[in-house]
Order: sequence, then structure tokens, then C-alpha cells
Amino acid sequence: MRQVLLRLDAIDRAAFVLREVEQLPTEEVAAVLGIAPGHVRQRVHRATMTLTGFLGRSFEAPARAERCRGRLADA
Repeated sequence: MRQVLLRLDAIDRAAFVLREVEQLPTEEVAAVLGIAPGHVRQRVHRATMTLTGFLGRSFEAPARAERCRGRLADA
């Protein structure tokens, strides 16, 4: 998982981890990264599409969400 995350652009990776793993509000992620909330949403979407491409459909499966969160938190 770590290797897949490292393939993301640094800001895309940070936006994804802060928003989807840490579950911070979009506005807070925007403030941390110094970008507009709309750009946070774009970057999270782009990261999600990239990760889905690398990991396949299993990344989106709800039953695996907790395992993915644990792996992302360790990355």
C-alpha cells in the first residue's frame, strides 16, 4: 500500500490521507494544504481514481474499508 501511495503527487496524497483516512472536513484540509476547498475535492477524486486503478475494485469494497484505513495510516 505504501508503494502505491508514493506514486501519488505529494499534495494529492496529503489531501487523500487527510480527507479520507483522517476524515478531516474539506475546509480543514484546504486550510492545512493552503488550497481552495474545490481543489481538495479534485485532488481527493484524482487520488481515488489513481489508487483504484492500481489496486482494482477491492479498494472500493466497503468490507475492506477498515483494512485500507489501517494500511493508509501505517503508510
